[in-house]
Amino acid sequence: MELQTVSQVAKIFGISTRMMRYYEEVGLIQSIRKEENSYRQYDNATLKRLQQIVILRKLQIPIKQIRDILNNQNAVTIIEVFEQNISELDQKITALSTVMSLLARFVDELQEKADVSLKLDFLNDKSMISLVDSLSVPISKIKEKIPMTELNKASESLSTTAARNIIITTLPPMRTAAYHNFKIEPEDPGPSLTWIKENNLLGTARFFGFNSQALPTDKGPGEAYDFCVSIPENVTIPDYLYELKLPGGLYASLSAVGLDIPDVYGQIRNEFGNTNLDWQIDHGRHDFPGLELHEGGVFGLVDSPLSITIFIPIKKRK
Repeated sequence: MELQTVSQVAKIFGISTRMMRYYEEVGLIQSIRKEENSYRQYDNATLKRLQQIVILRKLQIPIKQIRDILNNQNAVTIIEVFEQNISELDQKITALSTVMSLLARFVDELQEKADVSLKLDFLNDKSMISLVDSLSVPISKIKEKIPMTELNKASESLSTTAARNIIITTLPPMRTAAYHNFKIEPEDPGPSLTWIKENNLLGTARFFGFNSQALPTDKGPGEAYDFCVSIPENVTIPDYLYELKLPGGLYASLSAVGLDIPDVYGQIRNEFGNTNLDWQIDHGRHDFPGLELHEGGVFGLVDSPLSITIFIPIKKRK
């Protein structure tokens, strides 16, 4: 079987080319690059491995555990990972079963009452409170209201952002040098990263990326992705890059470590689509859905794994 391009493989497995690049960055798969072109290509062994990854992800196995399984393929390791996930699923099932039973009890209580305007006094019953408190796994994390004084602090360090925890934080306004990519593999920081390194700006730079308008290519449907890197005000931007001002402000952020990037966007959107929250997504801040902060990997001063944190702008709900 001939080598497959990144777009062909993405179509076969129903995943994005960005997700494939992420799998490669974290060491789950490897691509082949021929000298005559710079496109990533994949052989049969990689396709087989990617099939395993896709299946394990559908079984909700975290990426870190998938890496452990694939890099150490012995029965003991795999059994330990699966047993850990079975235990977590058991806890969730128990919690959901308890919630279902409680809701059924509420229905029975309400149907016995003739007064449709009754007060929900039974929710204050001590036995009921004890039962709810005993739920082993929270079905949904309840976000505490954060004082505005805390929300308006200077940009917090993102290196401590815990995976799977949505954090409300602020980003300062930034002047950036950006590069616009239209091609089969758009998520290549190439020119912007090279320029930053040549001008000794890597130490203070922050790399962000975002999806932009896609155009077709001679090899099929293309994708577009822009990389922008923060720079000082007095630095002159070369002609092959463009200046982009990021307004900063309030953001909901979530680390993509151990998660698929589309899932991260989905989690944040679902959370802030809840009309009971004080905050909602600010669709007017950018012309793109969110910022992706790239740290480590080729973007760092020292050798470390790539990590990506998603930032979606939010605002006070009216």
